[in-house]
Amino acid sequence: MSPAKSTKSLTTPETVSRLLSGLLMRPITVKRSTVALNLAAPTPAVVAHFQTNEGEVSGVCVFDLPLAAHLAACLSLVPAGVAQEAIRARSLSPGLMENFKEILNVCSQLFLADNGPRISFRGTLAFPGTIPDPVREVMFHPVTRLDVEVMIPAYGNGKMTLRAA
Repeated sequence: MSPAKSTKSLTTPETVSRLLSGLLMRPITVKRSTVALNLAAPTPAVVAHFQTNEGEVSGVCVFDLPLAAHLAACLSLVPAGVAQEAIRARSLSPGLMENFKEILNVCSQLFLADNGPRISFRGTLAFPGTIPDPVREVMFHPVTRLDVEVMIPAYGNGKMTLRAA
């Protein structure tokens, strides 16, 4: 598993907003973040990695824990309090993680390039934690990146960074 080479620039905040709004069936506000997630800090986050059919890492999304919890809860209309409990516990419950992985399957669209290889969601990793070298390479040395803040009405806010090889 090695990093793939990017064939286009990353998506826009508007595209992320349309994707999440359609999936969650409510207006989601996404704006470019002026302060990126600090990947050097031990703040809990979920790392999602995306690969080509050949196993090359093509992209990584890092979600701070609040955003992961709020997105997962909102997907199946779980009360916002359940997301708050996960944030206090510093990890997603199995049910929230299952919901979150459904969102990540759809997020693979954010890495698709015109006439590029098929990109698929391959898994999640807890951060901080052990990150395989190819995923770490894209996380810390991306060819391109997009840092955003996401606001989910009635749930909460959080940060996300998309990084492409």
